[in-house]
Amino acid sequence: MRRRTLAKMTNPLYVAGMVQGLAEGTHLGQSTGPGPGPGHHSGERAAQSGHMEQRGPTLTEGRFDFGFAVPRMRKDLAACLGAAWRNGPSLRLAALIDPFYPEIVVQGGARWNTSSLVQRRHRSAANS
Repeated sequence: MRRRTLAKMTNPLYVAGMVQGLAEGTHLGQSTGPGPGPGHHSGERAAQSGHMEQRGPTLTEGRFDFGFAVPRMRKDLAACLGAAWRNGPSLRLAALIDPFYPEIVVQGGARWNTSSLVQRRHRSAANS
């Protein structure tokens, strides 16, 4: 496999895992009480990241109308999962997260950014 192809296939795995982590972290932060927003519930620098600096405000506001859309992520994750199936590595996190994206589409998020996974967490919390 060419390096460029491999890099293109590994990036969605990084993003999907990170976005799910952001969704869960945001949900935890919001469920533990008022605060200035995700990533800022702790005063420690370890709780901050470049992605949260960019996406934190939009996650809190529920704005996802920019960036890499859900259908593109699904296409890329399918390619990753297909390659893993053919070559043997286990991609448990990608296999776990991939089915979450159709739930976002059902909520009207077919054109939303991949960080819209946070909406799934909000809906799950509201239904529990």
